[in-house]
Amino acid sequence: MDDSCNKLVCARNKSLFDLEDIITDILLRLPMKCLMLCKSVSKNWRRLISSPNFKRLQLLRSQENPSYVFYPYVCLCCSVLFLTKVHGETTETIPGCSRHWCKHMICSFNGLICSISYKSFFEKKVHMGIVIFNPITQEVLLLPQSRLSAEAPKIGVAFGSRMNGYKVFRFFNPSGKSQDKHHECEVYSSITGSWKGIGSVAYNPSSSQHICIDGTVYWFIKSVRNGLIIGSILAVDTEENFSVIGIPVEATLYPFLVSIEGCLSLVAKNVCDNRFDIWILQDSKEFIWVKKCTAYMHAFNIKEVNHVTALKNKILFASGRRYFFYNMCSKTWREFDWGRDFQKRVSSPLVYTESLLPCKF
Repeated sequence: MDDSCNKLVCARNKSLFDLEDIITDILLRLPMKCLMLCKSVSKNWRRLISSPNFKRLQLLRSQENPSYVFYPYVCLCCSVLFLTKVHGETTETIPGCSRHWCKHMICSFNGLICSISYKSFFEKKVHMGIVIFNPITQEVLLLPQSRLSAEAPKIGVAFGSRMNGYKVFRFFNPSGKSQDKHHECEVYSSITGSWKGIGSVAYNPSSSQHICIDGTVYWFIKSVRNGLIIGSILAVDTEENFSVIGIPVEATLYPFLVSIEGCLSLVAKNVCDNRFDIWILQDSKEFIWVKKCTAYMHAFNIKEVNHVTALKNKILFASGRRYFFYNMCSKTWREFDWGRDFQKRVSSPLVYTESLLPCKF
């Protein structure tokens, strides 16, 4: 196609438009399944859709319309992920990895999903396999084997909002004795494709449940002070700088980490009166937390809630087979209806945005 064919004349205003820009704008509006089929139309379309600029534009558009991703534990066939739009529409996708990996999803970022699996060696050492996969492109990346641990390692993924790679932080106990409090940390970079040890660390996350906001990863940590268990938050950025953030005393029992309005937030449940207190961190240096609102849940026992995630002005509370949305603006509750085909126990929901990004950078 020569240069003369690459220009389209608009008769109304006599201006010139690049034909490739017009095709790009049209392709960006297509559903992801249709977009993947369009790669087979021509070499030119395949080159266009596979270009870094198109992937960047597609990610930005997708981030405006996020959804949730679930995995059904009871599925006995091939691996299935439920990609669920906020308004309730549910679709299925089959990623290119086994159902064993899908079951242990721990985070979702820029269209990629991180899953983990544990293997014990002689009941003394634990090896964690970590997989990054893209349900849309069906690309799967098994990270290189890392060092063994005396207990289940804790991990977290740091990433930015654009196509600039990601880092996986892994906290582990190399001593061979689970009662040993010595922990180390190593970091995998998607740019180098390898692990790098950063030595001993003073803090070890309570679990692999974490969130990432603007390239900084947050986990809960616990310490004992004067015989009392004190909760706080461990923060690590992409430059591998560590810090600890204190949390309100009222939020130390049964809290969940979420991102609300782009800010680090806590959803703390009070089992005494079936309520949730929602806190937002306004100043990480001074540990200034502000209580945004309080929500009372009467639909089911608050003790059953085992996972909380936030999307825009709504918070999703997960409890095995039941899922409830709380709208912070209208202060109303709505139960998510799976329909008759999806009354199953599924994995903890993750906020998900479709993308064409590769697992390797």
